[in-house]
Amino acid sequence: MSDVSENKSDVDLENMEFEEIVQLKREIQSDIQSNEKRFKEHLEDRRNQIEIVKTLREMMKEVDSMDEERRELLNEFNGYRKKAEELKKIRDSVNNLVPPPSEILEKWIMKNYENLTTINNDLTTVPTLEREKDLFKKFFELQICIKRKRESEKAHLEYIKNITKLREVAKKLDTQREEKEKNMSEMENKTESEGKVVSRKEIKKISKKISSIDKKLDELKLERNDLKSNLLKTKKILKKKNLSNKKISLAEIKTKIDEGEILDISEFGVLLDQGGLSGIKQNRIKKSDSKNKENKKRKMRRFGNTKRKARKGNSAALRGNE
Repeated sequence: MSDVSENKSDVDLENMEFEEIVQLKREIQSDIQSNEKRFKEHLEDRRNQIEIVKTLREMMKEVDSMDEERRELLNEFNGYRKKAEELKKIRDSVNNLVPPPSEILEKWIMKNYENLTTINNDLTTVPTLEREKDLFKKFFELQICIKRKRESEKAHLEYIKNITKLREVAKKLDTQREEKEKNMSEMENKTESEGKVVSRKEIKKISKKISSIDKKLDELKLERNDLKSNLLKTKKILKKKNLSNKKISLAEIKTKIDEGEILDISEFGVLLDQGGLSGIKQNRIKKSDSKNKENKKRKMRRFGNTKRKARKGNSAALRGNE
């Protein structure tokens, strides 16, 4: 409850004079109008702040969506990079053990195979047992080398593919970064951000302001309810006093006035409400007129009496003459 409504509710209406209660009623009505005006102002301010924070959030969504896309691209980039590193390790480990390419190894094994499967007519060129064992050993080693080398070459091809995709993702990241910088530059020029880059801190600040406005609106609602309650009480008291004033007879009040008695405030209020003052004035005018008439009659009577005496004197004189 506000100080205004507390002051109005603490008043003892029963012991107040009628005119004081009327004045109090006017003050309460004025306070209610002021309350409603402030309420509308805060409500309008709240709407404006909501529009601003909506715009800022939309702008942040654009940034967040770009950041999310960038995160996805970065994850994709890291995936290709890790895969390329694994394939490179496989390729390099095999290349360190078997440097020649698979084509050379295949030629070597074909030559070795011919030596093992072909018998020369010249017996002097026939390999010895130890030499033949070495040829078989080399043949089997070449088979293993060719198999590993093919795995290495396959890993190399996959490595090239991952590097190509990695470069494509890198280009996308560069394009996305340029778009983000462009959007951020546009955001700086918008009035809502007041020349600053939109941040979550700024949005949080405006959200707190909206919460503060909501709190003020709630306080104003409570204050208005209290004022209306006090206004209702005041109207009831006024109605009650009006009824008590109406019970006083206007005729009795006029009689008191005629007799010169003193009127109290309630009786005087009845005169004001029922327009008795004009009637009293008219009665006084009538009485004064009647008094004036009586005075005139008295004067006229005196004037008439003197004439009659004179006439009596003449008649007496006439009688004497007779």
